[in-house]
Amino acid sequence: SLVRAGLLPRLVRPHQIEGVAACRWCIVDPRKGDGSPLTALVHALCAPEVLGDAFAGFGVEPMLLKRSLEAEPELAVGQVRAALQGLTRAIQADTGETNATARLMVVVDPLEPVFDAADPAPFAAALQALADSGVAWVVAVLRSDHLCHLPRLGKLARQIHLELALELFEAAPLGLGHH
Repeated sequence: SLVRAGLLPRLVRPHQIEGVAACRWCIVDPRKGDGSPLTALVHALCAPEVLGDAFAGFGVEPMLLKRSLEAEPELAVGQVRAALQGLTRAIQADTGETNATARLMVVVDPLEPVFDAADPAPFAAALQALADSGVAWVVAVLRSDHLCHLPRLGKLARQIHLELALELFEAAPLGLGHH
């Protein structure tokens, strides 16, 4: 996909965005695991190369994170923030860059299976909390024929930048394969 081939490699490069020295990232496929999009998100976040190593440092296990995201997503995202702050401190100590930070990018690819979930609300609330956190970026890949289902995502649907997505979609063919 355009996200995997173009956007993700560029955004995760150190210092591609001012002040961001490291970007941990994960691709969430809502179809993976037990069929629960929230479980897929938790397993992606808890992978050692994403935040699992940092979570282990303060006892956050996948099931605990899932229960927290279901009950109080904003509070659970505080654990994500703490993990990223720990990574930020390590980067600053290693590099001496006092303004360097670590960020998280969560890519949901594809988003369509979320609409088939029995209750997409917990997953949408978790993504909303991550997007609102100031320490994470959320990118979702959605086929245009599923745009009509976005209202099922509640508050999250109102924050999706469709104009930007359409601009990227329209611009992509111009930059690919034309010399």
